[in-house]
Amino acid sequence: MNSRKAKSNYSKYKPRRRCYRTKTKVFADVKQRFFDFFSYWTKKRFRKSRSWIDLENASKLFPSVMNSTDTKVFRFTVTIKDNIDPQLLQMALDQAYKHFPLYHSVLRRGIFWYYYEDSDLYPVVKEETDYPCRSLFHYDKKQLLFRVLYYRNRIHLEVFHALSDGTGASWFLQLLVSNYVLLRYPESRSRRIELSAEFQDMYYESDSQLDDSFARYFHKKKNKKSITNKKTVNQDKSKKHKWKRVHHIYGFRTQDNRMQIIESEMPVKELLQISRQRNVTLSVFLTAVFIESIHKTVKKKNKNKGKSKIKNKKYSITISVPINLRQYYPSHSARNFFATTLIGYTFGQEGKTDTLDEICACVAEQYSAATEIENIEHKLYSLVKLEKNVAIRTIIRPIKDVILRIAYRINNLNITAALSNVGKISFPQSIEEYVDQVYVYTAASRPQFICITHKDILTINFSSPYQDTEIQMNFLRRLTKIGIPITIGANEVNPPDAKWQEIKP
Repeated sequence: MNSRKAKSNYSKYKPRRRCYRTKTKVFADVKQRFFDFFSYWTKKRFRKSRSWIDLENASKLFPSVMNSTDTKVFRFTVTIKDNIDPQLLQMALDQAYKHFPLYHSVLRRGIFWYYYEDSDLYPVVKEETDYPCRSLFHYDKKQLLFRVLYYRNRIHLEVFHALSDGTGASWFLQLLVSNYVLLRYPESRSRRIELSAEFQDMYYESDSQLDDSFARYFHKKKNKKSITNKKTVNQDKSKKHKWKRVHHIYGFRTQDNRMQIIESEMPVKELLQISRQRNVTLSVFLTAVFIESIHKTVKKKNKNKGKSKIKNKKYSITISVPINLRQYYPSHSARNFFATTLIGYTFGQEGKTDTLDEICACVAEQYSAATEIENIEHKLYSLVKLEKNVAIRTIIRPIKDVILRIAYRINNLNITAALSNVGKISFPQSIEEYVDQVYVYTAASRPQFICITHKDILTINFSSPYQDTEIQMNFLRRLTKIGIPITIGANEVNPPDAKWQEIKP
């Protein structure tokens, strides 16, 4: 009897024990899923798991304001000793593409903002058959935001500015060209390859390339990573300058809206020596010469039109100049990380003769104030704070596009032209002898130039949507007048008979 009772009790409690274990397991699963879901939506885990990333602060403008003329595409061009082998160039591109996950991205339209989405697309090398800096982003197409072209002995890398800036794109270019030279010239592989700082491993790590440096350094007012955390911003220097009647450049557009490209080469050492004689940097000197060249063009046009009274009136010429923030903050991001500033000079002021020395002194003072880290952070914290504003974030993307276009046009009312100095680019020593020269230029809504230094040669490349090249020629004539030998060339635009020629003083 007792044995039956014990058996009955055993059978009675056994299911209950199983039920208790099952409930505990279910509760643990639910708890784990909850924590997984919560941790997934935290910033760190979310970025590792998702297949898309949001645009950084500097990139959000480009998709909204681009058009058929100003495509926001820039181009690097590298000339090699011999004609390009397209099959080897494709192999070099495939190798470089593996090391740059950022370049796998396509740009998509979201409800509130544009965003990058990872793709399984592969780039294909093509021969250049059309005009440079054509549009790369089409909202109705899923395509990569860069292209690699070749023509004779030239390799072209075109990049949509929303993807990367000039510094980030130059890292991809260096790896691409190095891979091609090693494949094209086997003897270069037998030598020891000495890697410079641009070829360190940190530049090819996924986390470093995809890092949003704006969010890292400017996500909160005066965070711990701020350089000026314990400093006070000079409010007087950070105020915007009020310019008098900013001059705007107009003219007849080129055929089918292609860019008027003028390439120029000159020895950088002689140019540096001349700028040091005036106690200014190379960027300050080139900006001053650019302002003076525009001024000469304005005076000539006004004289031809019989507007002699114009010269007695005050008017300003302003130049938009980007500032590479990597020189202030430790960042290896291949994405955009730059700020812009406005440098200018007002002509017709009392007591001034508007000479090049006076322009240099004025421009140098503005450069000094604009590149102070306190003023840079003051501006960028304001831009990031505006981006993170709750009221603005809830506005849907089509309305934001309209707002950004209006703001962009209003901002352009204060800009005459633009320039950029990419700096110095180099390749490993065993590869340098096969690379002749490097050029860079961009699509533009107004005349502008970009300069880059390679092998002690400075290349200044002008791009303009207009047929008139008076400003560019005034700029180059001014340099030859002070003793700089220059070699120039142009693409085939109206008229299509431009040839290489050498200008000597």
